[in-house]
Amino acid sequence: MSDTASGTIGAFARAVAFATDAHRGQVRKGADADPYISHPLAVVAILADEAQITDWVTLCGAVLHDTIRSEEHTSELQSRVDI
Repeated sequence: MSDTASGTIGAFARAVAFATDAHRGQVRKGADADPYISHPLAVVAILADEAQITDWVTLCGAVLHDTIRSEEHTSELQSRVDI
C-alpha cells in the first residue's frame, strides 16, 4: 500500500474498477433503472462533498461497500486493489 498521492489515486481507481466489474449488468430498482455502480459512486460523492471526507481508505470502502458477497470476491479484491 502506497502513501503517495499517485498511489492513493491508483488504489481508488482500482477500487472503482473492481466495483464496476462486480456490479456489471446490475441496475438500480425504480423507474430509471440506472446502472447499479451509480449508487456506490453517489455514496463517495456524498462523503467527499457533504461530509468533506478525504481519507482514501474510507472512500475506497464507500465505493466497495456492496461488492463483498463471498470469500472469492474478498481474495480478488485484496489482490486487485491492494488495500
